Amino acid sequence: TVMEGVELYFEGKHFQAICILAPQLEDLLRQLLSVLGGQTTTLHKDAHAFTEKNLNRILAELRNDISEELYRYISWVMDDYRGYNLRYMVGHGFFKKKNGSPIYSTALLHIFCLLICTIWMVIEIITILVTYKHYA
Repeated sequence: TVMEGVELYFEGKHFQAICILAPQLEDLLRQLLSVLGGQTTTLHKDAHAFTEKNLNRILAELRNDISEELYRYISWVMDDYRGYNLRYMVGHGFFKKKNGSPIYSTALLHIFCLLICTIWMVIEIITILVTYKHYA
């Protein structure tokens, strides 16, 4: 869970924290897309089956719902081969213990915090609009 990753971060176990937080961040982004009305799966025409969208596609669909800076930051940390590319590195086993730097785990925690703030602001705006509509 995210809380286990946070605890490992504060214990200085950055490799373990990264291995937990990176997939959890991808899951949070999928959940966010779903809550915003997007689909997290796509039809794989050759197999005639649904498959999960990759992170690149999830981020592309969230692009209009988060700031451009946050979109680029998440992309750079998680999905861009020119950046940290943590989703690929962790997900495919290329991320080794020697790479367990606090720079990576801090970036992941920072993104979680930014997303929480973004979600909180959206909830506040919706609450204000519903309240205003109720009294209007």
